[in-house]
Amino acid sequence: MTKEVNQLPEIFSSTGSLGESHRQYGRIYRNHPVLIEDHNILRYHVTRMSGNLGQGGIGRIVFRGVATEEAVKHALIDRNLSEHIEVMAPLDDFGFAGKWLVMIGKNSQDRRGCSRIKIVSETEEYPEVTRSAESRIEAVLQEGYEVTHSTAGQEMMIAELWGHTFGWTFDEVQALSQRLRAEKDFHAQNRSLWVSMIINKNKIITAAMAERLRIPVGDKHIDLIENTEWKTRIGFENQGFMTATLIDLNSQVIRDLDATGICSLIFAECNFATRSDRAAHGAGFVVPDRVLLGSLVPQVLSQNVEVEGEMQDFTYMFLTKEAKERYYSAEQVEKVLKGVGRHEYSGIL
Repeated sequence: MTKEVNQLPEIFSSTGSLGESHRQYGRIYRNHPVLIEDHNILRYHVTRMSGNLGQGGIGRIVFRGVATEEAVKHALIDRNLSEHIEVMAPLDDFGFAGKWLVMIGKNSQDRRGCSRIKIVSETEEYPEVTRSAESRIEAVLQEGYEVTHSTAGQEMMIAELWGHTFGWTFDEVQALSQRLRAEKDFHAQNRSLWVSMIINKNKIITAAMAERLRIPVGDKHIDLIENTEWKTRIGFENQGFMTATLIDLNSQVIRDLDATGICSLIFAECNFATRSDRAAHGAGFVVPDRVLLGSLVPQVLSQNVEVEGEMQDFTYMFLTKEAKERYYSAEQVEKVLKGVGRHEYSGIL
């Protein structure tokens, strides 16, 4: 997969690649390329990276990796690390017993966001989801809306939607189109990008994409799939369109990966300012437990990226094994995608 993807155009990436890089919005970001078995590795990299804060426009460092439970336990009692652990999730249900996803973030003094207490308190409880994934998307399709998984011929409108909000350029959207076209010829399990858009009267109403990052874990690997770039056209907010888009997007990923034996961790970083976590909740996403191994973990990425020119805080959410079984069983996924297929947009915008 890596060789195939590396030969394609670069895109405006949310996940980044393995290793360390300077990324948008003044960040140094490390996706650690091997399993972490000693918390001192975490401490070394976080300390080293933190030395760049406040220099050369660097306002935030992020470390993401998979660690053993022993390493995590030591990190939670290490004062140099514990207060900066933003996200943790056990990976037992994803085929990695005793392993944990860990994200550590540290910001410069002038990069301060909303109170974590406020974010945590307002994202603790949600109404029960009583409707199936199929019925949620069918309700949108029955109103005459159409869906597409292609960006071909739509680059200008996508750039209009994503440009102001997320900073995408027209060239970057074109590169995304090239990648999506090329990946149509890949075996399903080798795909790394997915897109879903709802269209009405030749206008894109919602757009979202999913991007894959493969992290080695010993002699295996885990696929992290970030569900990202969620945008609803002004005037169509809070009507269930984004939730339907996310259901379609998740269904594509699960069809391509989980159905071929790959247990993927599908996650989203949800903008607290716009409460995008509510749309995510409707599509089955949940916030990981916040009390883990006897410690409080906020599950909040503080001042992580800019949206519409302002730095924002993000709630971390993911699809649990239980959520996949409840909302995205093989039967449900098939029904969702068959329904979408009957309402697939085939015109050129």
